[in-house]
Amino acid sequence: NTKRIIMPEEDLLTNEQKTYLKILKRLEFFESISLKITEKKLLAELLDEIILTSQELLNSEAASLLLYNESDNKLHFHTVHGENTDELISNSLEIDEGLAGSCAKSKKSFIINDCYADERFNSSYDKVTGFTTRNMICAPMLKKDSLIGVIQVMNKRGNSPYDKEDMDLFCALASQCAVAIENARLIDIEIKNKYLQYELDTAHDIQMKFIQSELPSFEGMDLSIKLIPAKEVGGDYFNIVKISSEKTLVFIGDVAGKSITAALIVPVLYSFINSYLLLKKDDFNLI
Repeated sequence: NTKRIIMPEEDLLTNEQKTYLKILKRLEFFESISLKITEKKLLAELLDEIILTSQELLNSEAASLLLYNESDNKLHFHTVHGENTDELISNSLEIDEGLAGSCAKSKKSFIINDCYADERFNSSYDKVTGFTTRNMICAPMLKKDSLIGVIQVMNKRGNSPYDKEDMDLFCALASQCAVAIENARLIDIEIKNKYLQYELDTAHDIQMKFIQSELPSFEGMDLSIKLIPAKEVGGDYFNIVKISSEKTLVFIGDVAGKSITAALIVPVLYSFINSYLLLKKDDFNLI
């Protein structure tokens, strides 16, 4: 583990000490990011923390993260930090649009220290936000060469250019973000599966309450029925009602479809049958 070392004021440091201090700060940053990734957090909250920290670490005026949606083949702004950037959240980019789109298509990171001189740069977003993008680092977020999204930092403070050391750090951050996103998505799937299982268990308990627990007795005859749904719950239904010593009503039903939707038909049938028999038992006519 890295340990925080107290250094004297930076103005009093030699160039070698300043370089050492910078490396230490970046090691501490990645240690904190690794800890954040292991926490069970909502995806939006986790990415917001990572983007804000990266913006501060790379001494940049703004940062953004775009997620790739395979269904529409577009990049969607997910997390944005900087002045007047709220307008971007609802926007999306084509896979080859602008610098972010170019990064996504090529799956390669790059530094642009004069964005308006690059023909790929789309200045329309500056017009929307009032922000002037001078320089930028773009890095793809990849998992085994599959595109997850693109992460960007813009406008290094002090009118300084971004350098290779900045890009190396940012590429490492992009890899961490890819891991974070996959972990968060797996956690989201796990939560949804647990909730679905809870719904299924509840529906199963409700369905069983409407299934006959005791069968009527008949002289010289033994009855036995076992219901095994194809899934946790289903639309299968049975009921045996002894109308009189001479009449017995047997219901066997199989609703089209399975699972919760089909199972909800069972209490409707149960209520209808019992209401009908309550009113018509003495004057029952099957036809």
